[in-house]
Amino acid sequence: MPIHVDNLLIASNSKGALSKVKTELATHFKIHNQGLTKLILSMNIQWDQQVHTISLSQPGYIKLILDQFGMTECNPALMLMDKGQKLSAQMSPDTPEGKLEMRKYPYCELVGKLLYLAIATLPNIAYVVRVLCCFVENLGIEHWNAAKRVL
Repeated sequence: MPIHVDNLLIASNSKGALSKVKTELATHFKIHNQGLTKLILSMNIQWDQQVHTISLSQPGYIKLILDQFGMTECNPALMLMDKGQKLSAQMSPDTPEGKLEMRKYPYCELVGKLLYLAIATLPNIAYVVRVLCCFVENLGIEHWNAAKRVL
């Protein structure tokens, strides 16, 4: 039962349990049933009642990220990482000047947004995002380019 401000979403595989929760909530609050949810917290929800599946997507949030990082016109890549690419700490700068230069890249912000996507709706990017998370403290240009490749 996720709750956001005064909206909540109730889901159950038992109609009886669902009805009981609604009845209990109605004794304490004024409630309004809006039917099947199609959007919650910027996530689109697609219901297929015939095969009993739910699909989540975040196209608006993804577009926002692409816009924010200047990647709206990017070309899609078949693979999230270049084949055989191994990101390592040796790709990170080891001088104070080099580290200062890399601060101009919003790497932590991008990786954080990718992490949210991986957890919420895109588990297929989780491995690459986990690898990228290893370099948030000291990134190199290869790490930045790898993060942009995910976009």
